[in-house]
Amino acid sequence: MTVRRRRALLVAAALAAWLALLALGRPQAARAQQAPAAPPIEVQVTLDPPEVRLGERAQLTLTLAHGDDVLTTVAAPRLPDPLRLIAADPPTSVSSGRRVVTSVRYTLAGFDLGTLQPPPLSVSWLRLDGSGGVLQVAVPPLRVLPTLTGAERDLRSLKPQAALAGAPAAWLRPAGAAALLTLLAGGLAVLAIARRRRAAPAAVPAAAATPEDEARRLLDELAAARLLQGGD
Repeated sequence: MTVRRRRALLVAAALAAWLALLALGRPQAARAQQAPAAPPIEVQVTLDPPEVRLGERAQLTLTLAHGDDVLTTVAAPRLPDPLRLIAADPPTSVSSGRRVVTSVRYTLAGFDLGTLQPPPLSVSWLRLDGSGGVLQVAVPPLRVLPTLTGAERDLRSLKPQAALAGAPAAWLRPAGAAALLTLLAGGLAVLAIARRRRAAPAAVPAAAATPEDEARRLLDELAAARLLQGGD
């Protein structure tokens, strides 16, 4: 075998090997260029209420709908300083056929005024065939209001007083008060006079003159007249 023939065989073998490697690499490149499959989870996030007063609580609920061949895990949220995680309820799952609905609830509270944005929640999922992934679920913002709103700080007008049926006219009120005072003064005066009469001693009636007293009075007058004549 000549040298030229050997070189030709080596070039042919190298070309065949390169073509074989190229054929094997095309499916892998095609699989790499394909878009990743959508996660088999439907996610819904609610924040109730979306507005709270300073220090009040709000319920953050994460609902995951997936097949019964999918396992899900939700990482506890790491909240910034103005927001605080008050409580985390254990997940609850409800099955309907081959469909599973998993709910996770967190209790939040805001201690700073304004709009506070919680960070996204991390949801991990894993299928029985070994495939899985991690989802970043956005959370709606929480608006924190002051303890007293502007409307509550304003002075409210007093409600009109209810008018009673049959109430006297305005000009009759002073006359009625004067009549009442007059009656009261008259009653006090009568009471004072009655007390004075009770306190004064009763007069002793004079005893009626008897005939003997009348005769004695006449004798005394005659005796006095004789004494006067004898003196003359």
